[in-house]
Amino acid sequence: NEPQKPKKPLSKQKNERGNNYAFYAWYKDAQLSQGYDFSSPVTDDLTLYAKWLPGFVFVEGDLVTDYLASGRDITIKDIFVCDHEVTQREYYAITNKTPSSNNKINSPEEFPVENISWFDAIAYCNLLSIQEELTPCYKINDKTDPAEWGTPAATTSVSCNVSANGYRLPTEAEWEFAARGGNRSR
Repeated sequence: NEPQKPKKPLSKQKNERGNNYAFYAWYKDAQLSQGYDFSSPVTDDLTLYAKWLPGFVFVEGDLVTDYLASGRDITIKDIFVCDHEVTQREYYAITNKTPSSNNKINSPEEFPVENISWFDAIAYCNLLSIQEELTPCYKINDKTDPAEWGTPAATTSVSCNVSANGYRLPTEAEWEFAARGGNRSR
């Protein structure tokens, strides 16, 4: 059974685990293997189990005035941002690649991954989305699976579906907004 996402916004879900967890879905069993289908009527008592994803920070959106040097006003939507840079261990677990130059020091797997291109980063996002059965955000030649992309050139056209529920890189505005502490600072 595929878990169904709740109708209530993620930011409103009660989080018993702490601040760095994002709500994922409701399940019928404690092992989190049987997703709950909210389209079925409830006729008896029901216990549901929530799945929480660790390592995320919720950033509440806001209207940002006088954005960067352009002076434009922009609206940032609510987003979840990973609470740390992707580590070499995390990158290898998804891509089976070790591009980093820091692999000769103690515990390099906990260092941030580096020496990757923007295309490598979006491929990682899509591969992670696919592994977690989410809808990938990025497409090249109308394909979301990076294995079907070939070797992208600098002129390759990439589209991003920001409404997809998969992982993606934050936009420049989202990154700056989150780095400044969200709506707490202007």
